[in-house]
Amino acid sequence: MKKVAIFVDWENIRKSVFQTAYKDLGKKVDYNNIDNVITFFNAFIDSSTEEIYRIYVYLAEPYGGIIGGIDYKQNSVYALGMQFIQRIQGRDHIAVRKG
Repeated sequence: MKKVAIFVDWENIRKSVFQTAYKDLGKKVDYNNIDNVITFFNAFIDSSTEEIYRIYVYLAEPYGGIIGGIDYKQNSVYALGMQFIQRIQGRDHIAVRKG
């Protein structure tokens, strides 16, 4: 078996692929569901000849500062983003790189 590394620019995938699939094809993919994301990543390998060595997921933490008196750390989108990062980095063969 050939070992394969996958490099993922998460924001590009999330916005370009998942949101476009919904807008253009009507296919909603819950990208906060880690199992869906792993299935998506695995679709790029030939499991008969390749196995995942590591999936490198490059992403940024959601903005958690204060602008105009709004504390973005108190926003539900911030909490979902942080939960996603915690869940995905706990998976086998996944390495999260924050930028």
